[in-house]
Amino acid sequence: MTLMKTFMKRTGALALLLLLTLALGAACGKDTPEDPQATGQESPVEPPAATEGPAVPDSGTETASGEGTGTADQPGPPQKPDAPGEREPALPEGQEVPDPASLQALVNKTFALPSDYIPSDLVVPDIPFSFDGVEDKRHLRQEAATALEGLVGAAAEEGVPLAGVSGYRSFSRQKAIYEAKVAAVGQEAADKVSARPGHSEHQTGLAIDMSCASIGYSLSYSLGELPEGIWMAENAHRFGFIIRYPKDKTLITGYNYEPWHLRYVGIPLATELHSQGLTMEEYFGI
Repeated sequence: MTLMKTFMKRTGALALLLLLTLALGAACGKDTPEDPQATGQESPVEPPAATEGPAVPDSGTETASGEGTGTADQPGPPQKPDAPGEREPALPEGQEVPDPASLQALVNKTFALPSDYIPSDLVVPDIPFSFDGVEDKRHLRQEAATALEGLVGAAAEEGVPLAGVSGYRSFSRQKAIYEAKVAAVGQEAADKVSARPGHSEHQTGLAIDMSCASIGYSLSYSLGELPEGIWMAENAHRFGFIIRYPKDKTLITGYNYEPWHLRYVGIPLATELHSQGLTMEEYFGI
């Protein structure tokens, strides 16, 4: 009997001690966060850091197909950031060029040629071309063709060989080029390097892309640093041509730099634009 009482006392003490231990542990556990993995809950996950998109090719090199520019078919080199208050010209608004046959006709993102406009005096200038065969892009208007023959001849005499890559281009041809460019790089990027149909100077028959053998007759931004490109920039006005899309004028013309794109405007206007460093938009106040 005595042994039983002793056992009960010891058992009760142990039970009380166990209960106190459990109570103390529960109280402390309230300040300790649960282990998400132990409870089966998902731990919070931070969203992944944003990654940069695919790099835009920085090569300005064009193929020698002659279907570049209207302007060019390749993304241009990095352009100077917009200055405060400056912006690119508006996209085409459907305004028609008042006199499509004028040698000084302003064709750009705002002013467009009629879809059925075809110059009546297209001829093939007697100059080297980068391609063989009879194609529309060999043609220029008569006055521009004669002037180009003088330009190419004078350059050759000074050891600067030039060749034509792409001259006249119809509305339908420009449409196909522009739509292909949009499909390849998107409309915003395409509008910086390729003219919409009706808005290409090539349709006037007064513009031609020029290149040289040293760069495989490509339409490349490097042309502007070569003797051939430098010669054209310094002398084209003597024959009535201008570099239509100069460097650092993107905010004005709406197109990237194109050292290969010559536009005929006649000697008086070309000389004035060259001497003042103006684009056609600046000269006409557009």
